[in-house]
Amino acid sequence: MIRPYTVALTGGIASGKTVLARSLADAGAFVIDADRISRNLTEPGTTLHDTMRGILGDRYFGADGAMDRGRVRMALVHDPEIRHRLETLLHPRIWVALAEAVTTSGAESIIAVIPLLAESAGTWHIPIDRILVIDCRVETQIQRLLTRDGLSPEDARGLLALQTSRTERLALADDLVVNEGALDALPDFARILARDYAAKGRTQIPQAGCPS
Repeated sequence: MIRPYTVALTGGIASGKTVLARSLADAGAFVIDADRISRNLTEPGTTLHDTMRGILGDRYFGADGAMDRGRVRMALVHDPEIRHRLETLLHPRIWVALAEAVTTSGAESIIAVIPLLAESAGTWHIPIDRILVIDCRVETQIQRLLTRDGLSPEDARGLLALQTSRTERLALADDLVVNEGALDALPDFARILARDYAAKGRTQIPQAGCPS
């Protein structure tokens, strides 16, 4: 049995992870997104959704039961106790689900989109062969948050303060995509990277104790 060659894609908020991940998928890469896993785990009707509602209160949920994720994100900025309780509740479960998705993917190589990879250093629950970081200046992140999400400068900086520093994230990078300009350049980078990772996947490593 072999495991997939696993590339972790990470980057700060508003750095362009989603667009790069979509471009990698369009280029043929097998992409698993931790944010999508989180959404699936917390959909209305799930146990985690009910638990989160108990922690946050009804004001963070719409009439249809859907969580107001933008409002919850601001709660993480302004209420350290809520942030701690939600992180303790969600992060271990997301890692378990991510590990299962990797194990059962059947792919030779995968891209695992993990926004909080740097913040989780030392507690990764999957083998990671390579780290791809998408990066931009802090000023660019703030401007995108103001324009994209309509945040105040204070709230934008508060979100950035929840994440590890740009320097620490860059120190993890095996591959780096700088995303300061228009997003049209990302598909070209994605095609090159997807081809390279697919080639590496064809030289996969048998899992310990499993026949190849």
